[in-house]
Amino acid sequence: MKNPVVVESVAKGVTVDGVGDEPCWAKACTIDNFLLTSMSSGRNKDWWGKKAPDALKMTAKVMRDDEAFYFLVDLANPEKGYPDYRFTKTRDGSVWGDHESVEIFLYPPTDENKYYQIAVNAIGTVFDAKHPPCDSKYNLDIAAATKMKPEGGVTMEIRIPVASFCTFKPGENWKMTIVRDLTMKNPILPKGYFQALGGVPHNDTSNYWPVEIK
Repeated sequence: MKNPVVVESVAKGVTVDGVGDEPCWAKACTIDNFLLTSMSSGRNKDWWGKKAPDALKMTAKVMRDDEAFYFLVDLANPEKGYPDYRFTKTRDGSVWGDHESVEIFLYPPTDENKYYQIAVNAIGTVFDAKHPPCDSKYNLDIAAATKMKPEGGVTMEIRIPVASFCTFKPGENWKMTIVRDLTMKNPILPKGYFQALGGVPHNDTSNYWPVEIK
């Protein structure tokens, strides 16, 4: 049995700046069960379902107000400042192919039976789409900001409005996964492995993690 991510309506006065220093973040649900997975069943199974080394530690917080989800994602990375990497700067560009990005997949319990992909790279460029099929022309009014950490890595703060496709109903159950896309000059993880919520990759929609709306 999966323990659901409980999203409470505690977001107040949030400025999306990549810092996450508003008091309401202390009340947000913390997510730390990011496990290694791979899109290929032929990969070395020794890493499957384990946490990444602390040098690549990943945590997230999530909360909401009446109109939107708020995510605060913290990514450790020993490559400070991401030197010598080029990042996509164009809205709806292929940000998941950059050195460091996070993808959030939200699956609401609507009659339309669609799910939504939101990707943000380390400099705050956004890609979003509605599935299936992939419709990248469908844009949400997403606010995203990032802040590089002096010790290496980045913090991402993201606001995802839901009013265009649903309204929040307390007690309702959503599904989601969160995936980290990462390439490194000196890789720590074996080729083809990445971190995902509960080890659930983006294409495994039937096993997305349960989310309880409070």
